[in-house]
Amino acid sequence: MSRARDLKAPSKTEDVLQYGAIAARMLKEIAEATGVPCLKTIAGLTTLIIQTVQTVRYNKDECIRMAERTYWLICAIINICKNTEAELPPDMVRNIERFQDILQKLLSYVQSHVITVVTLAEMQEHASRRHQEIMDVLSSKQAALSPGITLEDFRRSSSTLSLLPASPLIFTGRDKEQQEIITTMQNNTTARIAVLGPGGIGKTTLMLAVLHDYTIVDIFVTRRYFISCDAATTIDGLVSTIGKYFNLEEKPKLSNAIINYINRSKDPALMVLDNFETPWEIPEQRSKVENFLALLANISHLSIVLTMRGVERPGKIRWTRPFLAPLVPLADDAAEEIFRDIADINNDDPDLMELLKLTDNLPLAVTLMAHLAESETCTNILSRWKQENTSLLSDGVDKISSLEKSISMSISSPRMKNTPEALELLSLLSLLPDGILETTLLQMKLPFDNIPKCRFILISTSLAYVDERGRVKTLTPIREYTRTYHPPRNESLQSLNAYMNQLFNVWMANYEYPSQHQINAIWNELGNIYSILDYNLQSARDYADNNFQTVKAVISLLRLMDWTAIGSIDFLLSLSSIIKQLENQKLLQGQILYHLGNLSHRYMTSRDAEKDLQHAYDCFESVGALNEQDVY
Repeated sequence: MSRARDLKAPSKTEDVLQYGAIAARMLKEIAEATGVPCLKTIAGLTTLIIQTVQTVRYNKDECIRMAERTYWLICAIINICKNTEAELPPDMVRNIERFQDILQKLLSYVQSHVITVVTLAEMQEHASRRHQEIMDVLSSKQAALSPGITLEDFRRSSSTLSLLPASPLIFTGRDKEQQEIITTMQNNTTARIAVLGPGGIGKTTLMLAVLHDYTIVDIFVTRRYFISCDAATTIDGLVSTIGKYFNLEEKPKLSNAIINYINRSKDPALMVLDNFETPWEIPEQRSKVENFLALLANISHLSIVLTMRGVERPGKIRWTRPFLAPLVPLADDAAEEIFRDIADINNDDPDLMELLKLTDNLPLAVTLMAHLAESETCTNILSRWKQENTSLLSDGVDKISSLEKSISMSISSPRMKNTPEALELLSLLSLLPDGILETTLLQMKLPFDNIPKCRFILISTSLAYVDERGRVKTLTPIREYTRTYHPPRNESLQSLNAYMNQLFNVWMANYEYPSQHQINAIWNELGNIYSILDYNLQSARDYADNNFQTVKAVISLLRLMDWTAIGSIDFLLSLSSIIKQLENQKLLQGQILYHLGNLSHRYMTSRDAEKDLQHAYDCFESVGALNEQDVY
């Protein structure tokens, strides 16, 4: 860390950018050596800001001054981290994390070329405050003597902080609801809040804005958790999703491990469970999901916020009063502001207000319409809408119908029509709730070309997005709509199935316990595997198609569950219909029954384990298959 002494005061523009780049590289080295994720993020953001500032045409002097302020803050952070055994006082941790949020916003503004002097002045003020507060903590002898946070603690806490999606750049029309939630948490750090409303109404965006609000950061610091539940279709899936977020996947009694993890500190914590309706709305799952939620609600220092479609709140916990009212469509001026923030249209465009009426002021619909207006005139969009039957909206159809119409409009946009393979990629994404990496898509041998271009088109039209793990995915309502109206072609589905089977075949061929690498590979795709299998089982006319490929994939998953205890008990209980349809395939029927019996015995399910095992042996005996490899 001796290189930190080489950092010095920049004297001119070139020096600011040069020294800033050097400091960012040094901080990146420190981040890689210490394993602190947010330090690496700050280093990366600083590098991008410096590169972008060199091309800025407007307010360049102000941007340079902001870059210089950033340089000094980086120097202060480097000095903090020179001794890896040093304690980091909570105030210092808080200010480092606030600084990361400032950099994210600054980068977004300079990249969009819409930064203003007022915006820069506000950021300068915040950055100056962070700098002074960090220096005050460094120079305080009392801080050195008081209980603090070790760098190892900072590393662990910032690993979950790094999972927080960025603060929304476009956030308009929800100030009242945002302040209501913040005030509730100021008065009660064990709040229980449900953010309700129809799909696409902006529940997730609202909570991301709350999570990044400075007041909330002051209260909860690094203990702010945002967990997406849209791939959790069962109680096991929900518990696994939360456990995975906290890196607790391999711990036994995972629900207890989650409770213990949150209880490791008695400082206030905030957990946002996004799209909670996915596990809760399934009738067979509701009671079990509510029981688990009640366990979380018993943690005395944990605030819980759910975002859910609909207007019902889960039972078995006491919700904080007054209740937050379900979100409603935006006011006209807020919808127009969002539209104009996205689309560069004339202030006096005569068709804008009529176009906005078609969205019913739903934020997602407004956003999708605005992205259409980036490449088309409002007049053209209106003309296309009329050709696709505007009576759906004019007759007062509910909001989900207007959302579907907006999605349909985006799918039929010129960019999508010019690249029809993009729709086929969207169809595949509709079966992948956990999303997928671009590198994986390129390895799947899909029956169409230009995958990077298709991916770009989907993202640029807001039909898909890239999450914090770099996986391209679609919003739940878009995924549901696409799966219903634009299911994947058989050739594409076979490529998806081949990739899923390849995950299993790597270790199935050797009849050996899977390696940790193989388990991790399957774990990362588990939500997708369940979704693909469910789609195949529901759409299959004959399980004999493709040499019983889907049935064999089910057996592979059961075997993995049998060996590793990874998976969903509820999946076991959904296989009765498959077993009945395999009466003429005794070997396959026996293999399913054998693993079901083992798993039912282990997890005490409602199935009769002994009966399943006896039935399995009868199946094997009827075809003369009694050696170990036949059983598996």
